[in-house]
Amino acid sequence: MAKFDIGSLLEFEPATHLCEKCLGLMSKVPCSWKNETLLCPVCGFKYVPTDEGKSYQPAHYLSGLGYRVDVKNFIEHGRTLARIAQKVRAGDSKYPPLRGLLEALSRAQSFVHFTTYGISHLLGRVNTNH
Repeated sequence: MAKFDIGSLLEFEPATHLCEKCLGLMSKVPCSWKNETLLCPVCGFKYVPTDEGKSYQPAHYLSGLGYRVDVKNFIEHGRTLARIAQKVRAGDSKYPPLRGLLEALSRAQSFVHFTTYGISHLLGRVNTNH
C-alpha cells in the first residue's frame, strides 16, 4: 500500500466540478476552451465549444449550473472520514459498519459517491419501485 507523504500533496488533484450528465467527479476543468473539448472521465460526455458558447469557459459554465465542488478544507475533511473508516475497520461491536456509513454520509460536504457489490444485508430489502 502506498504511503501518503509530502510529495503526495503535489500529485493530489481534488475534484473541482461534477459532470452535468452523470455527476462524475472532474478534477481538470479548463478555464478556457482553447479549441478543445472537455471530456468527462466517468461517462465520456463531451463538452464541445460552439460559436455561441465560446464566451463561456468550461469551469464558469459548470459553476453557473451549480456543478462546482467546494470543500472547505480537503485535508481536515479527509482526516475526519479516515477516523470513521479506522473505527469501522477496528471491528468494535459498538461501531458497526452501518453506523460508520451513516456517519460518513452525514459528514459529506459537497457530494457522495457510493459503490457497492451489495449492501442489502446491512439495510434490508431496498424498494426500487419508487
